[in-house]
Amino acid sequence: MAGVTAIELAGDACLLADVSAHHGGVRVHNTDLFDRTVLAGEAFPAALKQLRTARKFPARARVVLWEMPAGSRLSDPVLRAHLQPIKAAGFRIERVVDPCQALTELAKRRPSAGDATIAWLAIDRSAVAIVVARGGQSLYSRLFTWDSSLGAVGSQARLLQRYSLVAHLAPEIRRAIASATTSHDARVDAIVTCGNLPDLRSLTMPLIEELDVEVETLDSLDGFEAPAAIRDRVGELAPALRLATAAALAPRRAGTTRSAALAAAAIVVAVAGGWYLYAQQHAAQSPPVAKPASWSARPPASVQSTPRPAPPPQTVATAQPTTPPPQTQPKAQPTPPQPGANPSPAVPPSVATAGKPPSTPPRVPSTPPPASSTPSNPAVKSAAPPADKPHAVAPAPPEPLTDPVPMVNTILVSAERRFAIINGRVVAVGDTVGPRVVTAIEPREIVLQEPSGVQIRVGLGGRLVGVVRPKSR
Repeated sequence: MAGVTAIELAGDACLLADVSAHHGGVRVHNTDLFDRTVLAGEAFPAALKQLRTARKFPARARVVLWEMPAGSRLSDPVLRAHLQPIKAAGFRIERVVDPCQALTELAKRRPSAGDATIAWLAIDRSAVAIVVARGGQSLYSRLFTWDSSLGAVGSQARLLQRYSLVAHLAPEIRRAIASATTSHDARVDAIVTCGNLPDLRSLTMPLIEELDVEVETLDSLDGFEAPAAIRDRVGELAPALRLATAAALAPRRAGTTRSAALAAAAIVVAVAGGWYLYAQQHAAQSPPVAKPASWSARPPASVQSTPRPAPPPQTVATAQPTTPPPQTQPKAQPTPPQPGANPSPAVPPSVATAGKPPSTPPRVPSTPPPASSTPSNPAVKSAAPPADKPHAVAPAPPEPLTDPVPMVNTILVSAERRFAIINGRVVAVGDTVGPRVVTAIEPREIVLQEPSGVQIRVGLGGRLVGVVRPKSR
C-alpha cells in the first residue's frame, strides 16, 4: 500500500511515522517524536506543518487520539477541536481510533499470540490503556490517566518512581485479569507493554514480582524495517511506534464499523421514505374504481365499521326480578314491642330504643381503672428529685488541626523499606509533613501525629480514615 502518516496524539507528546505494509511487517520511511508542552497555542500546528513539509510526510493521516471522547465520530465538535491542529498542518485525516482500539489491532498483528489470552498495555507519560485480548478479540478494555512523574525527586528517585508506577499499574491489571476470568473464563497467560514512557523496560521485573505473570516489552525492531539512515532512531522509538503503526495499517473496520453501519441505516431510511412518499402521491392521483351494481344495496363501509353503542349489561336487568339483593329491600317500620315480650337480643339496645331515654342507667364497668403511676397528692407531684452531687468536669479532648489533610499519592511497603509519596514528596517514618509527623506507614494508610497528640490515619488519595485522640488523665 502507499505510504500513510501514522500519528499518535497524546496530551504531552506527538509521534509521526511515514509507514507502509511490507511483507507482513511495517516499513518505516520516516519518524519523529516531539514534546507538545513546549508548543502552546498556534505554535503546535505551525511546527507540525513545518515538520510535514520538511520531512515529506504523506498528507494521508490515520490518528490514535488519547483524548478521544467515547463513541465520538469525525463530525463531532469536540473531536474536531482535538484534531484541528493536525488539519491545520495540512494532513488529511482518514481515520481516528482510541488507544484501546489500536491495542486490539496490535493484538491481531501478533501471530505468536494465537488463542492465548494476553493483557496488552500502552503506557504513556500521562495515561495508560489496557486491553485483554484472545484470538484478536477484545475481552476487556480500559483507559485511565495518571502522573508518571510521581516520586521523581530525591536521592532514590529512579527506584521510587519505578515502584510508584508499578503501585499504580498493578491494581488496574489485576482488575482487568479478574474481569476477563469472570466474564469470559479466560486465564491471562502474559502481559505485553509498549508506549512512549521513558525506560519502559525497567517496569518488567517489578511487574513480574508483583503479578507473577510473564511480562514482555515491545522495545526491539522485531516486525519493523527501516533504512540504515534512520534505523537507530526507529529502534529508539520502537515501543512508541507500536500503537500508531498498528492503527495506521489496520483494515478499514477499525474505528469505522459504527460509522459505516450508521451510513447504511441512513440510506435505507432515505429509500424507504422516498418510496412511501411516491406511493402516497400515486394513490392520490389514481382515479376511483367503479363499484359493482351489487354494492349499491350494501351500506357504506364507514357505516359498517362504525361501532354501535353497547346495550347495558343484561345481568343488571335480570338480577332484579329473580333474586333481589337482601340489602336493597325497603326497610320495614319497627314494630312496637308487645307487652310482656322481651326485645330481640340481635337488635342493639341503642337501636331498639332510638329516640327514647334509656329506662335503666348504664352499667358501670366492674374493672377498676388502672392506678396512676404518680401519687395524687399535689405536694408529692411538685416535689423535685434530689439533685446530684456536683462533680468535676473532665477537660475536652483536643481537636484535630484545621489544616488540609495531606494527599497520599503512593505507599511502598516491603520487608526492607517503608516509604510514602505525600504531596509529591517521598517521606519515611519520622519525617514531617507540615505541622504533622509521620509515625507509621502501613500498606493502605499512613499515621500522622499532630502537636496536640491527636493522630490521624490517611489513606490513598488523601482520604481521612480515622482520628485517634489522646486519653485524658
